[in-house]
Amino acid sequence: MRIELSPADAGYISQLVKNGYFANEEEAVTATIANAREQYEAKVERLNAALQKGIDDIEAGRTVPYTPELLDELFAEAIAEEERGEPLEFDPDVIPRIL
Repeated sequence: MRIELSPADAGYISQLVKNGYFANEEEAVTATIANAREQYEAKVERLNAALQKGIDDIEAGRTVPYTPELLDELFAEAIAEEERGEPLEFDPDVIPRIL
């Protein structure tokens, strides 16, 4: 398989090799793909665990009906937290953090 990298990505890989992190470009690309695979598989595991928790909660009757009133309550809580200067908390698997 032959893959063309963007100039920026090729430069990044070359820099990793130049700085001694890897012996050659192939090793750097292989390690990068392995790292991405691990992150993806961990995310899938977290998703499956969350889905199972939801299924378990539904089967046990631990549910809250989704209503306009519930949505209003959630918005009011979020606004109050923001006004108190509390940091925004979110699940990065649901809403990725953009830096």
